[in-house]
Amino acid sequence: MTQINAIDVAAFLNKKLFGENIAINGVTSINKLENNKLIFLAAYKKEFVEKLNTNTNENVLVICTKEYIDELGLPFIVVANPRLEFAKALKHFFVQ
Repeated sequence: MTQINAIDVAAFLNKKLFGENIAINGVTSINKLENNKLIFLAAYKKEFVEKLNTNTNENVLVICTKEYIDELGLPFIVVANPRLEFAKALKHFFVQ
């Protein structure tokens, strides 16, 4: 299984990492949070903020829009198009 750090994803996307430089070993979704995974949030939803900030069991890296900057308590990367940047990172780091 491939393992990278959050800072590696940020550097690849040429963006700033906000928060802790956690290890990442795969991808998941907001509906199935797993520890040390990469997710994206395409649009701002307060319910996503609440779910992520109250989830103390899993530490995930979130690729999201600027609306999340002062909201998330987890590591995140701000981009204009989270779905596209997630796909780029997925292909670069996790598709063999």
